[in-house]
Amino acid sequence: MRLFSCGKCDQVLFFENSTCMNCQQRVGYSVETADLVALPPEDAEGDAGIELVLPGGRQRYDEAVQRHYEQGPPQNGAESYISAYATMHPWEDWAETWAHYLHMVDTLETAKSHGLTVRVPGKGAAAHV
Repeated sequence: MRLFSCGKCDQVLFFENSTCMNCQQRVGYSVETADLVALPPEDAEGDAGIELVLPGGRQRYDEAVQRHYEQGPPQNGAESYISAYATMHPWEDWAETWAHYLHMVDTLETAKSHGLTVRVPGKGAAAHV
């Protein structure tokens, strides 16, 4: 696991941190720099929403949801995403991909519980799923 540090106070941070527990600086992951970076303070209303730092700037989750339901997925989304819903926001892309993986594992475990075996071409013995 890679450790990060707060740019304000040098406190050790983990990828999952969204705030430095030492100085309360808001942080987000920058894909461009592959590092946790300081985020600006919350807006005047006190609700900055859920954010990720991405190439080209931050993408608020609530704005991504609204845009997705108003405009739909991009036309070329099927080329790069596992589902139309995954095109909405990087967090949904991760969640949809992980969900599909879990469905595949569940299918294989169900098949195994019912005695299904798979023969691998070129291998003499059957390999159990």
